[in-house]
Amino acid sequence: MHFVRFLTIGLARTMYICTLLDRFNPCKKDIEMIRRAKLLFFLLSLALSAFSQIETPIKWGTEWKKVSGNEFELTLIANADPGWYIYSQYLESDDGPVRTSIHFEGGSHFSLLGNAKEEGKRKEGFDEMFRMNVIKFSGKVRFVQRVKVSDVKKPIKGYLEFMTCDDERCLPPTEEEFSFDLSSAGQASAPAPASKPALAPPPPAVTEPLVAPAGQQPLPGGILDPVQWVASIRNVSGKRYELRWTATLQAGWSIYSQFTDDNGPIPTTFAFTEGSHYVRKGAIEEKGKLKQGPDPLFGGIVVKKFSSGPVEFISLVEVSDPALPISGILTYMACDETQCLPPSDVPFRFVPATLEALAGAAAEGGGTPVAPSPAPSAG
Repeated sequence: MHFVRFLTIGLARTMYICTLLDRFNPCKKDIEMIRRAKLLFFLLSLALSAFSQIETPIKWGTEWKKVSGNEFELTLIANADPGWYIYSQYLESDDGPVRTSIHFEGGSHFSLLGNAKEEGKRKEGFDEMFRMNVIKFSGKVRFVQRVKVSDVKKPIKGYLEFMTCDDERCLPPTEEEFSFDLSSAGQASAPAPASKPALAPPPPAVTEPLVAPAGQQPLPGGILDPVQWVASIRNVSGKRYELRWTATLQAGWSIYSQFTDDNGPIPTTFAFTEGSHYVRKGAIEEKGKLKQGPDPLFGGIVVKKFSSGPVEFISLVEVSDPALPISGILTYMACDETQCLPPSDVPFRFVPATLEALAGAAAEGGGTPVAPSPAPSAG
C-alpha cells in the first residue's frame, strides 16, 4: 500500500508540474493529458521497481543484550550510505515520507516494555522535498526495544518497514524481516532472510565495538572501554541534593558536550525516570577541559568536546521523599582521532536517604527512563 501511495504522490506532483507548464503550452485535449499521465505512471513504476533492486543504501543488522532477569534489549541497526536518510518512527503526520515502523509477530512468550528508542545522528526541520517538518537520521541508527521474556527458547520475530531518501530522490518503502534467538550464546543474530553483517559507512566511522590495540585498557574479551563513569551524591541543604557524574577518559579519547551540534557526534544526554518525589533545579552543569572547533572526523562541523578527564556533570534536585531512588540513563559517544564507538547507555541510581550513588551495571533496574527533556527552570 505504501508503494502505491509513493507512486501516486510522485504522479500527482508530476501532473501538477504539467498543469503549470500547460499555461504556456496548452494541451489540445484533456484526454491527451490523461494518456500522458497513464504512460508516466507506467514508466515510473518500472523505473522505481528496477531502481529499488539495484540500490540498497541501507544495510540492516541486529543485536541483543540481557538487561536483567527476564528483560532484554533488542536492537535493530541501520547503516545508511553517505547522503542517504531514514525517517523517525515519530513524524508529525503521514503526509510526507513513510516513517520507520517495527512490527512484532504476536506471541505469549514475550511482551513489549514501552516504545522503541531511537539513537543516531538525528536531524529535525523543514524538508523541501516533502514540504513539512520531518525527523530523519543519517549514518548509523539504532532502534532499541526493551522486552520481557518468559521463554527464551522461542525466537522473537517480526519485520520493520522503512523509507530512504537522499537530497534528490526516494526509494519505495521496504520491508526487512528480523528474528532474535535469545537462547544462543552470541550477542548478535542476523536478520532474516540472512544478510551480511551491517557495515559502518565511511568516516565518521561508527563501528561495532573495537578490539583494543596495544597500550589501551580493554574489557575482558579485548573490547575497548575508554570511558569510566562514577556517580556521587551529597546533601547541599535541607531537601536539596547535588547529583554528580564523573567520567575518566583514556588518553586520546573524547566525549561530547550536551550542547554540541547534533549534526555531528552524539551529545551526552541524561534521561531521568519520572517521579513526583523530586524536582530538578536548573540545567545540568558541565565541568572539564572543554574544546570547541571544527572536527575533521565529522566533516569540519564545529563540535564541543572534552578530550581529557575528569569530566563532571552536576545536577541539583529538590527531594520530597529521600527514601525513593532517582534513576535514569546517560548516553554518550566516545571517539579518538580516527573512529567512534557506538553510543553507550550508562544506567544511574541515587538514593538521597542513604547517599547511595551507582553508575553502570550495578544501577540497573527500577523504572524505565523517559526521553530527555529540558530541565525545569531554577527556583
